[in-house]
Amino acid sequence: MLGTSPEELKSKETVKGNTHGWYWTHLKKWLDQYLQEKQWDRASVALALGIYGLILFPGPLGIITCSTVEVFWAVERQEVNPIPAILAETLLTLTYCRRQGKGSIKCCSQLLYLWIISHMCPVETKGLTWYLDQPPIEKMTRLVISPKNEQQWRERILSFNSHDYCWRKLWTSGQSVLISTGGNQSVSLIGVTGYTSYTPALVMRQFGSTQSRINIEEYHQGHFYHELKEEEGLKMARRSWENISLMERSPKGPSATRDYLEWRADRDREHSTTEFEDSDPRRNVLLEEADNRLVDSLQKANTENSQLQEQIKQLEDQRQNLKRKVRRLREEARAEKMGFEEQEVRWEKEKDSLQAVVKEVEVQNSKLQEKMKYQEILVEEYKQENKKKKLELKEQALLINDILKECAKERKEKERQAALYQELKENVDQLERTIAQGKQELLPESEYALKAFDPAKQEERLYEYLRRCHLIIKNLPEPRPM
Repeated sequence: MLGTSPEELKSKETVKGNTHGWYWTHLKKWLDQYLQEKQWDRASVALALGIYGLILFPGPLGIITCSTVEVFWAVERQEVNPIPAILAETLLTLTYCRRQGKGSIKCCSQLLYLWIISHMCPVETKGLTWYLDQPPIEKMTRLVISPKNEQQWRERILSFNSHDYCWRKLWTSGQSVLISTGGNQSVSLIGVTGYTSYTPALVMRQFGSTQSRINIEEYHQGHFYHELKEEEGLKMARRSWENISLMERSPKGPSATRDYLEWRADRDREHSTTEFEDSDPRRNVLLEEADNRLVDSLQKANTENSQLQEQIKQLEDQRQNLKRKVRRLREEARAEKMGFEEQEVRWEKEKDSLQAVVKEVEVQNSKLQEKMKYQEILVEEYKQENKKKKLELKEQALLINDILKECAKERKEKERQAALYQELKENVDQLERTIAQGKQELLPESEYALKAFDPAKQEERLYEYLRRCHLIIKNLPEPRPM
């Protein structure tokens, strides 16, 4: 389970008298190693084994005994219930200390402490509320117990009486109770150090039942330790668990019958006279010290009682003041409540009116949405039409631009033709003047001129005239196509 070899375990084993086991320091080294290596399964096993060996079944000098390891193995691998073994160790160590008159507790002292305060501190545990699914240990650890040191506990125990004892257990599970094993009137318990038994018929009040008188001679409670090698007794104890008897939870009634109380009182008187008869010479001294402490405690209690009475009076005055204040606050709260109710009525009316307005607005909103949808359709149609018109305008603009270009060409052509016309007109005028001049020069105007007419000279003049006309015609511009 720990992941170590048998040779390593054998080398770390310690023997102290009849005790065989391992020191917690070795196991703690393995635990630290597994934690560093993050081997959580083995680390949890090492930690649980340490709890078993140091708390539930403590051994001598911090040694985790082999018997404890066997119990741990049975619990982990065979799913054995460890509670009978814990109870056995508690009864064995208490029996040993009672018989020897001294000794140390070698059991789970934490659980024993919870059992003691649950029965011997009724004042502190009176206000506890228990539930079926609530663990008792978790609830008991939150208690605040008045004894704080050894002296206070001693005074508490010496002043203890049967009226202060809480017979019934505080927590009730509603489950059946084991009352016998093996057909006997007792329950066999096997622990790590020995065997013992107890008789549930003697403690019926703890189970919520009524305690009745019993014949103590019919019940036998034996015990022995494993070192005595009682193999036959262990076999019988193991076989007794094959036949168990359970008792259903009985209805709540008185804690004990009158016959039992009388029998117990007679038995206590008989036991007290035989037990202390010349067995403890310090009994009177202890009783006297106890009486003195009780007197001092009574005086302190009286002083505290008077102080408490004064505090009660002050608290009563405060309570009256608080009652008046509460009454005033209730009236104010009632008035505020009425105001709140009126305000709530107004709010409801306003809410109804606002809801009506909201409905109208929703109707208008729906109409506007329909109108907006229609407008959106129109806008989309306008957009398409506008797009078409833009294309048409663009085409018309291109056409107009072409027309303007043609007009500009025509205007230039007209200007050119006008210039040409003007030039032709000037040339024609010049030609007409030249022709008129030629006429004057070539044709005689009078008879005298005719008589003086010389054909040869006239031919030269005609030739010169034709040459000038030819030059004028040659200089005329050529016509261009339209």
